[in-house]
Amino acid sequence: MIVTKTKVPFEGAEYPVQFNMLVFNEWAKETGKSMDWLSEIAAKAKLAAELQKKGEPIPDDVKTTIDDGICMIKLLYFGIADACEETETDFPYTVKNFVRRVSLESMAELTSYIKLTDHKEENSPKKRQPKAA
Repeated sequence: MIVTKTKVPFEGAEYPVQFNMLVFNEWAKETGKSMDWLSEIAAKAKLAAELQKKGEPIPDDVKTTIDDGICMIKLLYFGIADACEETETDFPYTVKNFVRRVSLESMAELTSYIKLTDHKEENSPKKRQPKAA
């Protein structure tokens, strides 16, 4: 499970977010997309950011579409909904009304909260090391 300590700001509140197999499964059912698609979009976003940083134009085959953005916002929705359910935090949105409330201007910022790689948390249990013989 990929759990972040990050709180996602949305409509004046902050919500926890986590990504796990349940989240990815719910998202895949909703969107028809796969984990391979996510990897492809992440690679495109990284390349686009590098090109933009260098001041170079972004080729059409690297640009993402509005459909891509909506699919990412739906992934964020499922990550927030799952974390809120687990922490008993009220999250009064359906997929549709969550997506409906996201503006084009806030889409990039919101999708930046999506973490697809695991990372260590400060308070996670440490693995026991075997004693030297």
